[in-house]
Amino acid sequence: MLEFIKKYLRSKLKPYLINARLANDKTSILLGTILCDINSLKAPRKTKISDFEFSVFSQFGEDGIIQEIVRRINVKNKVFVEIGIEDYRESNTRFLLMKDKWSGLAIDGDDERIKSIEQWFVDRWKFKINFKSKFLSTTNVNEVIGEFVKGDIGLLSLDIDGNDYWVLQEIDVVCPDIIVCEINQRFGSSLDCTIPYDPSFVAKNKHSSSEYHGASLQAMKRLCEKKGYIFLGISTEKVNAFFVKSSYSNLFEDIDKTVEPFGLQFSYKEIMEFPLVELSKACEVSIKDLNGA
Repeated sequence: MLEFIKKYLRSKLKPYLINARLANDKTSILLGTILCDINSLKAPRKTKISDFEFSVFSQFGEDGIIQEIVRRINVKNKVFVEIGIEDYRESNTRFLLMKDKWSGLAIDGDDERIKSIEQWFVDRWKFKINFKSKFLSTTNVNEVIGEFVKGDIGLLSLDIDGNDYWVLQEIDVVCPDIIVCEINQRFGSSLDCTIPYDPSFVAKNKHSSSEYHGASLQAMKRLCEKKGYIFLGISTEKVNAFFVKSSYSNLFEDIDKTVEPFGLQFSYKEIMEFPLVELSKACEVSIKDLNGA
């Protein structure tokens, strides 16, 4: 009987909840637009890319940073690919989609998360976006992206809490103006390392804390610079690193690209025994050994 009541109430309240969500989205987009304008007026006085942070739909301040980068480089092909979106309520591209009318591909490896988008994002038909449920690896990432888009795009965002370094290394089916990639701050700011490649890697299966995953800041810098990008900085929360094509370097000469040092930090001693690939030496070592190097 209780379950019947719950279902009945949900069915009656759903239209009101949807209307409230749509109204809230419109308000958020309006406020975000105002913040974009404020950032553009203050731009000459900004020093670090993180100074442009604000969040509308992003987890932290990524929306503001991305908006400032896009404003400066005048992206021609307003298409994005975002890998690792969970249920897309928080994402690095939703503001681009809804405010700036970009089109895009959003991918997550969890089928249930993709299905849940149909429940809350009821007005998604208004926007040019494709949602894809697929667990990505080095062997399928180009095929999956290539089914939607190839060549030049505006932005690639990668956050899969796993083989981020190895997957990004393989992506060549698209050439983004901007790359936003997750870093694992627990590896510190100076170590050049990533987890070893494991095609079935899931962070919570390796350790319940999910602290062991991804790659360090230096590893992502090394990789993106090799691909022809310049480093702009990281978010205040040390979650994402931001890169643009080197051809745009003159547009970011006012940005201080240095990073305040931060150390290796894990909450559980057993993780210190886990392996990492030390990229500068192309060898596998334990986190404990790498930390002592």
